[in-house]
Amino acid sequence: MRAPPKLRHFMWRACKGFLAVREKLAYRHILENKTCAICGRGDESIIHTIFECSAASEIWAASNFKDVLTQAPDDSFTTRMLWLSDNVSKEDLTSMSKMVCEYNSYAGKVHPHLGVVAKDDSGSVLAAAVKKGGVVVDVAEAAAVVFGLKVARRLGYEKVQVESDALNVVTGIKQKIAGCSPFFLMIDDVLALSLLFDSFAISHVKRTGNTLAHLVAR
Repeated sequence: MRAPPKLRHFMWRACKGFLAVREKLAYRHILENKTCAICGRGDESIIHTIFECSAASEIWAASNFKDVLTQAPDDSFTTRMLWLSDNVSKEDLTSMSKMVCEYNSYAGKVHPHLGVVAKDDSGSVLAAAVKKGGVVVDVAEAAAVVFGLKVARRLGYEKVQVESDALNVVTGIKQKIAGCSPFFLMIDDVLALSLLFDSFAISHVKRTGNTLAHLVAR
């Protein structure tokens, strides 16, 4: 398939099962729930994320692939792509490549802000900080913990209790999960920074418990 190097690399990772979808993270005991967080209608596998999730299926429904995808196998991403390569013209595959490239280009420009709030034992706010952009969505929650620890260090705090509503981040830090993706590199940064404090702990809270930090990040 004719496509830019980044897309070919993405397709290779998808076919090899190397994308960090919830199904894979649950298998590695990083997440407990592997249900798709967007549509909630199935496990977040690679084929679900790219083809079957409501967010993705709306895009494919508006493409030239609408009819052919209803005939394609759905047992795995690799099987589907092999089937498409045998049943779709090179021109259509090029069109598909363009769709994915345009999405990747858009996603690469989305850099969420990071917000942290420091509180004392009584819950009173001591400080708040925001960092605009700089990270991609996939690692934003982990990056927020890194940013929070740097802020705490700068303010001279010696004991920190981090609260995050991202269960995968909390689990990754507690279990010291290793990996080569940007997400796991962020986890490594958290573990390294945690050694600079006399006391460090992290716990998971519901998203409503982190409302103030989210408001700061806006």
